[in-house]
Amino acid sequence: MKKWKLADVKESKATGNFEALFTIDNEDNGRSYVLYTDNSISEEGYVNVYASFFDAEKGTEELYPLETEEEWKMMEDILAEVEKGMEEGMEEEEMDESDFTKVD
Repeated sequence: MKKWKLADVKESKATGNFEALFTIDNEDNGRSYVLYTDNSISEEGYVNVYASFFDAEKGTEELYPLETEEEWKMMEDILAEVEKGMEEGMEEEEMDESDFTKVD
């Protein structure tokens, strides 16, 4: 099973093709977020996962870096929930889909 690690895309200087994992709409702050990966492996053996926010209303593809510790914590919590569900053998349909949406 893959283990994921949330990484800062600016610090890692990751470039190239990325695969979107989930999009999240936060009603509290009105932002839309995306968790994505380039499937690279960290030194610790984790798959690197990156997080950004975007303006869903404008429909642009421009991504912006997370700005607050609260945003980082929210993304870490979502990633932990997904990983926990995978460890417990839960199917995607059993997870709380109100928290995030799978991107196909």
